[in-house]
Amino acid sequence: MDFSKALLLFLLITLSSHYSSFATKSDNQLDYTLKSSDDNSMSFTAYFPEKEIEEGYRNRKYITSLSYGNGVWALVMSRSSKYNNQIWRTRIEFPKDEIKKGWEDNKTITTLTYGNGLWVLVMSENTGYYSQSWKTRIEFPKDEIRKGWDEGKTITHLEYCKDKWVLVMSKGTGLKEQTWMTRNDFPKDEIKKNWDKNKLVTLLNYSKGKWVIVFSKGSGYYGQSWRTRIEFPSTEIKELWDAQKSVISVTYGDGVWALLGAKGTGFYGQIWRTRVNFPKDEITRGWSGS
Repeated sequence: MDFSKALLLFLLITLSSHYSSFATKSDNQLDYTLKSSDDNSMSFTAYFPEKEIEEGYRNRKYITSLSYGNGVWALVMSRSSKYNNQIWRTRIEFPKDEIKKGWEDNKTITTLTYGNGLWVLVMSENTGYYSQSWKTRIEFPKDEIRKGWDEGKTITHLEYCKDKWVLVMSKGTGLKEQTWMTRNDFPKDEIKKNWDKNKLVTLLNYSKGKWVIVFSKGSGYYGQSWRTRIEFPSTEIKELWDAQKSVISVTYGDGVWALLGAKGTGFYGQIWRTRVNFPKDEITRGWSGS
């Protein structure tokens, strides 16, 4: 190989590392595009995002996505027509007592996850959920999902946390005709097939070495899109917002960040933060609206 060919190959490899794939559902069409991921807007700080949470609360924003991956907490807070009077708790052990107390206070689980040695529970009012239940299982809880469906509930959270699967199911979600699947590779083909059936993604995460995805009708979402990239998708989040869409979730798995967004979520005025430590201050700033 002569020098000019070697140089060209080097440039192609270098440029390709700055691109990521994404897809958008619009009028039943699926378009794949390469998108530049160059940006310098990402910042990391060496503390859990407690300050960011507090800041969010002060700005009357609520936690709508919170996950841990690649050594950082990824937090999204939104103004919402769905949530109010939100609380969060972190615990070393599974927070079953805190869940019970929240239910007694007319709150329901809106986030339940694990990262960096902590269980994180977020409960909110005004979700419309009722008769909520949770289960933890060593094996994937397919029987519990079927039982919940038979009782008229739908999946509102499903994730492998620490050493167990955690399933949360609720009534009053408006969701119907749910299906779930697990895949070794990112399930882009499955997403397209379900979009064609007007079933949109209502849950996506990477758990126990597999992508876990739940499809539903009745979410109210439209114009749904997803993106994956190696770097945190700060540029892609801005593009979602510019397209009048909101972030549904940001999750990390199998070496990539997966961003899910749509219109019709009921979320607006969103902010995102990434922190090494839990973002409690950022949550409070979002809540208070000062």
